Amino acid sequence: MSQNMNMIFEPMDLAVASPATVSRCGMVYMQPHMTGWMPIYNMWKNNCPKDFREEHFKTMDELADVVIQPIINYLRKECKEVAPTIDQNIVMSLLKIWRVMLACFDKDGFLAGLEGKKASHNIIESSFIFAATWSICITVTTEYRRPMDTYFKQVCNGELENVEKLSKKILPSQFDRGTIYDYQYFPEKNEWKAWMDQVDKESIGKFPKGSQVQNIIVTTIDVIRYSHMQFLFIQNMIPSLFCGPTGTGKSVYIQKVMMERLEKEKYLTIEVGFSA
Repeated sequence: MSQNMNMIFEPMDLAVASPATVSRCGMVYMQPHMTGWMPIYNMWKNNCPKDFREEHFKTMDELADVVIQPIINYLRKECKEVAPTIDQNIVMSLLKIWRVMLACFDKDGFLAGLEGKKASHNIIESSFIFAATWSICITVTTEYRRPMDTYFKQVCNGELENVEKLSKKILPSQFDRGTIYDYQYFPEKNEWKAWMDQVDKESIGKFPKGSQVQNIIVTTIDVIRYSHMQFLFIQNMIPSLFCGPTGTGKSVYIQKVMMERLEKEKYLTIEVGFSA
């Protein structure tokens, strides 16, 4: 290791750690259920766009207070995950994606150029929906996506008893025709569009002559949305992990982005294979 490199070890517990080990490493251990995710959220707000005013933070606070914890509770009690997660981790993922979606407010004059006060709040709310979909709601296995979609909509629409309600409806009308996983949000234009609407329908199923079978990638909604999210994560330096059964295309999605969409002058790709 060079002098500018550090190694951080995060153990699951301190069951076999002696007092000497703890003192030498300077460890501070706090159980996740004792700290919760709210301190992470409060710290994250310090990095929000500089033009945000108190009214914008109130909108964000309401979304976080009303939506996040009920969705996490449903995830823990009623769903199964592809890989286990902890509350702080998935909330941190939500906040990272949310901040990326709010980057449009960092542009000079963007907030001032919006028509009416409601536009900025709509962008904040829609960006939150997209971020929540691809953080908390995406960790469930395939059979639980439909139930998670239904519950998420019920929370946002205030249709559940004993669950705090939002002051207004925030879901787009497009969600009446599909699930939360079927649409992409464009904050600069404040628009929701179906993933498949971004593809030239005539090009689907057409492949170059001489293509090898193992190199053919059929354009599906999974290819489009997973490739987009992977590209978004790489651009904004957000670590990502694709989980799923063997043979479902995880490596293909990643390789397609790295080989076809990344700028060769800016990115250097190194593949490392691990075997069980």
